[in-house]
Amino acid sequence: MRRMSSRTFRIRAATALGLALGFYLGSIALSAILLYVAYRVVLFGHWNAASVKILVFCLAGAGAILWSIVPRREKFEVPGPALDRGECPYLWSEIENIAAATMQEAPVEVYLTKDLNASVTQRGSFFGRSRRSILILGLPLMEVISISEFRAVLAHEFGHFYGGDTRLAPLVYRLHKTMLRTIHSLAKAGSHLTRIFVWYASLSSRITMSISRQQELEADALADRISTPQH
Repeated sequence: MRRMSSRTFRIRAATALGLALGFYLGSIALSAILLYVAYRVVLFGHWNAASVKILVFCLAGAGAILWSIVPRREKFEVPGPALDRGECPYLWSEIENIAAATMQEAPVEVYLTKDLNASVTQRGSFFGRSRRSILILGLPLMEVISISEFRAVLAHEFGHFYGGDTRLAPLVYRLHKTMLRTIHSLAKAGSHLTRIFVWYASLSSRITMSISRQQELEADALADRISTPQH
């Protein structure tokens, strides 16, 4: 089975890291400029309505940006009841078979949800070895598909492990969440700087959505190779 090239993964990882670095470094640089301007106004400015407006604009903007980009600890919320291996041996057997077929380790945890969907994620350190693979299965989905279709769904989801998608997803998720928090904070402060961050968030979304579409197509292709009988 052909594995996604390490070059492709490196390009995607570099793109995600580049977007994150561009956002954080740009935010820090912009905040530094705003604080420097505020410092100059306080130190050398003439106190009038215009200087007060500039001072408020700079301090409010820098404060909103710096508060928003401070890293927040992401707590994993259990999406539903865990499916124990001993209580669901047939299900776990199917999962382990697909894991072996895609050359991946079986997930450490499997959860059931009320969503008409299936997904995978990883907990643990970013790009580290302590990651824990998690599979999430929607009960409504499992009720309307056949066993062969269920296997294809599993193969698609394991395709995201196979392609390294779950290693990049946390970075992209946190980046977009931080950008949205920054935009909200600046908008709440009535700052015109909001437009800059809206533009960057829009650019970032277009790039990451393009990568996400390609990841979905590659997961589909892997599922097709796994689930289609070989003659």
